[in-house]
Amino acid sequence: MGFSGGMVLNGGYRAWIASGRRVSKGAETIPAATFTARPRRGVICNKDDVRAVLDDPGVALVNALSAEQFHGTGGLVFGRPGRIMNSTNAPYAEVCDMETGIFSDAGALLELFTSAGATPDKKVVNYCGGGISATLGFFAQKAIGYEDVALYDASMQEWGKDESLPMEKS
Repeated sequence: MGFSGGMVLNGGYRAWIASGRRVSKGAETIPAATFTARPRRGVICNKDDVRAVLDDPGVALVNALSAEQFHGTGGLVFGRPGRIMNSTNAPYAEVCDMETGIFSDAGALLELFTSAGATPDKKVVNYCGGGISATLGFFAQKAIGYEDVALYDASMQEWGKDESLPMEKS
């Protein structure tokens, strides 16, 4: 969202400590700076952006929810059961080890996303229930070299409640 060069700590704080890296316990003084955030169009999508690419073969819409939620057969429902029309499923729980927070290896991630139709040559739009779980897919795709990756932040919280937007279930 307007800042480039950000990073994700693979495995989080626990992995940092487990690898023997240093942490400080005292207060740190950080020099003041000015930053003006400028939204980067195309990285964060809204429902109109998603609706515009529903039938675009160059775009992969990837649902990060569980298979049950994707198929509309169980789990938490966001407005209506099922998924955005023409989307595929790459569950967030397969992107990383849920106990450690460490991402799966690059080969496994590439297999997960390509088997869902999200190949590196396509624009990939990730979504979930409310834009949280889908960020795992977003960051994993960036980490393995995908260039055109986006997040539908409002996700099913918005889409599922709008009866005019197409959904499907199986």
